[in-house]
Amino acid sequence: MSDSNFEDELDLKQLTLSLLRNKIIITSLSLIGLFLGTYNALNKERVYRGEFSIVLNISNSNFITSSNRINSILNKNPGNSKLLTEVEILKSPSVLLNIFEFVKNKKELEEFNFKSFSNSLNIKLINGTSILNIQYDDTEKDLIIPVLEKISKAYQSYSGKGRNRTI
Repeated sequence: MSDSNFEDELDLKQLTLSLLRNKIIITSLSLIGLFLGTYNALNKERVYRGEFSIVLNISNSNFITSSNRINSILNKNPGNSKLLTEVEILKSPSVLLNIFEFVKNKKELEEFNFKSFSNSLNIKLINGTSILNIQYDDTEKDLIIPVLEKISKAYQSYSGKGRNRTI
């Protein structure tokens, strides 16, 4: 064997001796990390999450078959852009402003703005479907259900306006 092969190998005896020499440093750093991690986990403010789903109706007519709706979504036809537009409208301040004001009044925070409220909302369209999944995160457990109910009512009210316009 050549000398280059020996240079590339790891000497376990030297590694073991090095670890034994530095055992106090390694142990103390591990314990400090353990205590800091435990302290952080115990003192971190808990965040609660609530969620629900809505089936969006993107048809212009009152009756559209589900296969036509699914085909338009999967084929990326104009029906899909209508669905994405509907999702963006539902995320907009025009629909969510009353809910934001409700949360702001309940939390009694002056610096609370719409952007921080919208960051606690996760509104996603489930791929390949017309189902909108809404999640709301908050540190106040008692606030989640009323907020989700208000969001649901706001979306129902918004979709009802469109239906009334077509009638």
